Amino acid sequence: MTSQATTTNRAPSLPSMTEILKAQETIRPYCCRTPLVRLDIEGVDSEIYLKLEGLQPIGAFKLRAAVNAIVRSNLALNNGVCTASTGNMAQGVAWIAKQLGIPARVIVPRGSDQMKLSSARRMGAEIHFVSPSEWWDIMTTHEVDDQWGYFVHPVANSEVIAGNATIFKEIVEDLPGVDTVVTPFGGGGLLSGLIAGRNAFRPDTRIVACESDAATPLAHAIAANGPVRVTCTPSFVTGMGSPIVLEEMWPLVSSGLNGCVDVSQQSICAAIRAIFERAHAVAEGAGAAPVAAVLDGKITGRKIACVISGANIDADKFVSILSGFVPQPSIIGTYDD
Repeated sequence: MTSQATTTNRAPSLPSMTEILKAQETIRPYCCRTPLVRLDIEGVDSEIYLKLEGLQPIGAFKLRAAVNAIVRSNLALNNGVCTASTGNMAQGVAWIAKQLGIPARVIVPRGSDQMKLSSARRMGAEIHFVSPSEWWDIMTTHEVDDQWGYFVHPVANSEVIAGNATIFKEIVEDLPGVDTVVTPFGGGGLLSGLIAGRNAFRPDTRIVACESDAATPLAHAIAANGPVRVTCTPSFVTGMGSPIVLEEMWPLVSSGLNGCVDVSQQSICAAIRAIFERAHAVAEGAGAAPVAAVLDGKITGRKIACVISGANIDADKFVSILSGFVPQPSIIGTYDD
């Protein structure tokens, strides 16, 4: 992969209110307005609400991002579209490409989660495996060969961020009294979108990020006042965690963040069980992390909205978690959310 494909801006920015409203209109024909439901848990003073993005057609919030970035590209897209993803963005790009009748290609590091990739393949996407180092080069340079089509970066893309910002707008419309929104942190696209939404619609709302203790690049970046490389440990949680915050994402995610906490795999499993048993909903590991942080007492507030970013969890892992076990690790760091 040598020459640079048509792509979106290398250095994304936080979208304005106007851009978020445009994104809302763009995604409306394709994406669900997901419900915000109450999670009743004894012994917790806060009111906890779940923004169930797992009810999107692909089972994750990434559909908003993919639709907005591709539909608003205003390009002929004769060569199709492509992305670099380990899971949910792959599904999002594959889904909207199928609706538009154009080819979709996904560049994936070897060893990635097969459940999400199988779903993208069923939707017609071509899956191309590369080494982890090659994949990381694409993530940092935004460069792929022209033959791959229009490249949509999974996080560092202004239209991706604007699509994600629509989540915040829906939250404040459904829960006007919300004072805290908690989100998983993977690559920063979702967090940036929520910060942009907060800036546009409810500046007094706190935005708190949550990481798995298996990979805490955001916490380390905050401590160092800039991205630093960290050591990741194996985890069953996909969709969050990476060795470093991308340089172009750091100004966005640090511009209005009100806190960052980490949670253990055991706490994430407990949150998955609580979401299933009390709200009758399914959450993947990354999606359950915000609830884990609240149940652990690491985040407090009067009315807390937790973004349940996805429901794409392997069935065997889900059964294992419901049985009280912590599943075996999948891959180390996915940098997709």
